[in-house]
Amino acid sequence: MIWGVIIEKALDVGTELLFGDDDLDMDDDGDVDNDDVELIIQRCEMSASVMGLVAQVDGEVAEEEEDQAWEFLNNTCLKTLTKDLLKQANISKKEIKKRLMKKFTEPYSFKQIARYAEANDMEENFYELACIMVMADGVVDDEEKEFLDDFAKKMDLIRYDKKRIERKYLKS
Repeated sequence: MIWGVIIEKALDVGTELLFGDDDLDMDDDGDVDNDDVELIIQRCEMSASVMGLVAQVDGEVAEEEEDQAWEFLNNTCLKTLTKDLLKQANISKKEIKKRLMKKFTEPYSFKQIARYAEANDMEENFYELACIMVMADGVVDDEEKEFLDDFAKKMDLIRYDKKRIERKYLKS
């Protein structure tokens, strides 16, 4: 499977993957306000961290991995954070990009991501992101397989869910 097909699949589910099929009222208070924008940004930062952790598995971030992470983040997070939402929250798209880049290059720890995932019922979502990034170069090496196994354990995924997600993106 080539990256174009993988990113196409990922973008098809990208916004739902990160935000669910709900509206953007993340704090369920009846409106989309500054609190919601900050929660959206937080979820995007966590997603950038997941992608950053995967990209760093082999000790070096390849340009294609960074490009593909940005393609995904641009078409999910940055597309979701409209001009109106950013204006309302008094934050620029440039600042959001800077925050996401920081979390991609200096990701949260496994433990922080797992805690966030559990609190927000996003274990499968983050594992799916990890699988998307592992396939960035079209090959899953031994380090990446080990990473995915560790990540699945930290996300507390059962074997069935892990395999179901892997079948979407990984070569056999």
